[in-house]
Amino acid sequence: MQRKGGRRDEPYDSFTLPVVSVTRVEGESAALPCDVSHPPHDAIYLLLWFKEPLTTPIYRLDERSEAESRWWDENQLGQRALLEVLSSQAVLRVSALTLHDHGLYTCRVDFRNHPTKTTRVNLTVVVPPERMSVVVGDTVSQERVSVVVGEVYSNRGSVSSVVGPYLEGDVIQLTCVAHGGSPRPSVVWYGDSRLLDTHMESDVLEATSETLGAVTVTTLGPGPTTTQPAFGGEPFNTLTLGPLSRSHLKLLLTCEASNNNLTQPTTLSLTIDMNLPPLSVEIQRPESVALRAEREYLVECVVVGARPPPAITWWSGHQRVLQATVTISEDRNLTSSSVVIVPGPRDNGSFLRCIAETHAAPATLEDTWTLTVHYVPTSSCRFGSSLDAANIKEGDDVYLECSTQANPRVTHVSWRHNEAPLVHNVTAGVIISNQSLVLQRLVRAQAGRYSCLAHNPVGDGLSNSLRLDVKFAPVCSLGQVTIYAVDRYEDAEVTCSVDANPVQESFQWTFNNTADTIDVPQGRFTSLSTHSVITYTPMTALDYGTLLCWANNEIGPQKEPCVFHIVPAGKPEPPGECRVEEGTRTSVWVRCGAGGSGGLPQHFLLQASSLHQPHHQHLLNFTSASSPNFYVEGLEARGKYQLVIRAVNDKGSSSAAHLIVSSIDTKNYVYQLHDGPLEAEVRDGGKNGVVGGESEVPEESFLDTLALPSFIMGVLGVGSGLVLLVILLLLIITFRGRRRAPQLHPLAHNLHLTDTEESLPRAASSTRISPVFTPDQHTTCLETDVIHQEECESDADPDVIPLQKSCRGCERGVSQLATVLPSHHYKYPSHHHHHHPFHPDTYKRGQSAEAQRLVEPTAPTSKTHNAGEPGVDDRCHQPPRNCVSE
Repeated sequence: MQRKGGRRDEPYDSFTLPVVSVTRVEGESAALPCDVSHPPHDAIYLLLWFKEPLTTPIYRLDERSEAESRWWDENQLGQRALLEVLSSQAVLRVSALTLHDHGLYTCRVDFRNHPTKTTRVNLTVVVPPERMSVVVGDTVSQERVSVVVGEVYSNRGSVSSVVGPYLEGDVIQLTCVAHGGSPRPSVVWYGDSRLLDTHMESDVLEATSETLGAVTVTTLGPGPTTTQPAFGGEPFNTLTLGPLSRSHLKLLLTCEASNNNLTQPTTLSLTIDMNLPPLSVEIQRPESVALRAEREYLVECVVVGARPPPAITWWSGHQRVLQATVTISEDRNLTSSSVVIVPGPRDNGSFLRCIAETHAAPATLEDTWTLTVHYVPTSSCRFGSSLDAANIKEGDDVYLECSTQANPRVTHVSWRHNEAPLVHNVTAGVIISNQSLVLQRLVRAQAGRYSCLAHNPVGDGLSNSLRLDVKFAPVCSLGQVTIYAVDRYEDAEVTCSVDANPVQESFQWTFNNTADTIDVPQGRFTSLSTHSVITYTPMTALDYGTLLCWANNEIGPQKEPCVFHIVPAGKPEPPGECRVEEGTRTSVWVRCGAGGSGGLPQHFLLQASSLHQPHHQHLLNFTSASSPNFYVEGLEARGKYQLVIRAVNDKGSSSAAHLIVSSIDTKNYVYQLHDGPLEAEVRDGGKNGVVGGESEVPEESFLDTLALPSFIMGVLGVGSGLVLLVILLLLIITFRGRRRAPQLHPLAHNLHLTDTEESLPRAASSTRISPVFTPDQHTTCLETDVIHQEECESDADPDVIPLQKSCRGCERGVSQLATVLPSHHYKYPSHHHHHHPFHPDTYKRGQSAEAQRLVEPTAPTSKTHNAGEPGVDDRCHQPPRNCVSE
């Protein structure tokens, strides 16, 4: 195109016209303005758009040609250009801008009449940075290698990465590089939204054209060393941070690259990670200062400020506690470990440690807790150091000590004997002082188990049990049968039991009556480890007496013998001291005291017979096996009863005890004791008191029925006693001169064997009897009775039970003999030794005790002595005073 005047079409001089700036981002659309204002009568002939440095238009609007009025350069604009013409302005719109579209554009407009107008437009196409990266390390030094830790692309937004972990005191370098972008972007650093660094090392290097920021690359082949710009000449900014402290933990660093105001800057974020030692390690103790033994406690150890979370271990002394629970807070700044402990007494004063181990110096940090444990005392008792515990005898003094261990300390110590508390008693020889026990003048009852009990505010601690073994000479066992009631020719098996420590080694038996004392030879009784057994059979009235038993052990002989009384079996005594209690209209309680049993087991009978109906008696019977206590029920209302109470054993029944109970004319008509007999009962001699069904009770007397007042009976008893005493004194004076002097015969001639079956009464012939003693010296019946009466009145020996029966053998004309049964008559354990029957020597009246000793029997003979034979007094045989057997 040519101007008017024949010149070729070309743009005007660019330095004479103003320039309109248009800035757009790559990929967007740009509107390039052009001034086309003209008068209304004028019109546009031609509009041309040029882009420097091109001399040909890139877009043309020609109104002169109707065939093709619009044209554009396909190579430059393609299909992206669109021209909009308005009355005053024409706009060339270019879409999908590229960096190639960047440049200076010129618009020339030719009018029909008006002069040509030219508009210059500078189109700036902005290209954001393509990507960003952060390199950790020194990019200048050849000794360190740079590492890319973060990278972001412009079309992906901001990206955050983590760098580290670092330690306190470290200094780090972070280089942020912006790749691509037009115009050249600027790179800055922010820390938690605070601007840290705007200085771009790349600008400095580019401005000075120095190679300080270059990285040397060495080739393996021959040739010179070449250099290249750092990061390919891309803009970068290096941030130096440090020395690091705990405040840099989790610091958010942001690298920002921007080259325009139209788009958001491209950013890359980094977080600083650090390994930090714990700030504190603390054991959180229970509320109570002192722990209680054998209880569970939850103890927690809290570690603050350690990164990463530390390894927490628990130690009790030198032993590690394995079972622990670890908890980490959300911000990972607090780590806690909890453990359950059950302290024991041995843990008092020990240490509980919590150790936190980290990767940062200092590597470990710990907290220590000294345990205070309160526990029940532990105690131990022992004998005194100078005491021989295996050789303690009665009468010794014993010292025991109690050792204790407790927290809090023991307040006091008590002692126990066989689980029973001991009380301080100096009089009894029991002295408790501090933690010791002294037993003075020890007795056998103090043997047993001893223990001490220590007390503190927590509780009581019982010690071990210490056995005190007291050696003592034999003593009689408690609870033995000491009275044996037997008839003549009836065996009494007497058992002597003793307690001894150590066990007894031997036994000794002695028989004693009013006349003689006999030591029983060892072979005439059976002895076991704890007792000895002898069988005794009385033959005459004088064969009743006392058996004495002694035992020996290594401590010594028994001081007091065991005493057993052989008494004649008889009927029991009647119950006494009867009283009536708890009466009702139909019942009453009757309680009496038991009299003598006659040496045999007894039971009690009560008969209740009505007195208020003479022609129709109401009879009730009651039995009590243990005591004369009866619950009498079934009585008729408003009645009157006579109660007859007796004791019964194998020998018969006692005389009766009488009571009368009545509910007639009593308050509320309840039964109670009736005072005194009725007038009718006295008048008829007590016949109404006869128990129904029997004509008369043999044991009842007329005086019993009359129930005389007690003071009359007492007077009669005293008078009868005085009369008997006078008669006895007269008899003693009369016959004292007629006693013959005692004669001592050789003991060997006094032993005779008698055929028992011929000499004993028929009633006893069926009993198996061993050889018996037959005395050679005889006395008359009268002498025997007198002597016996004197011995009965004498109380020189308290162990002798008086016999009140006279000699009854004279009338029968045959001796009644005391026998000793041999061992084969009874069954004993198989390990006992067998022995021969015991034959005591015959003793003469008046013979001294020293002369009355025993000898071993000679061989038994078949000789027997019957009444009328030579050597036997036909009048009466003096019965042997002693008879003992196994």
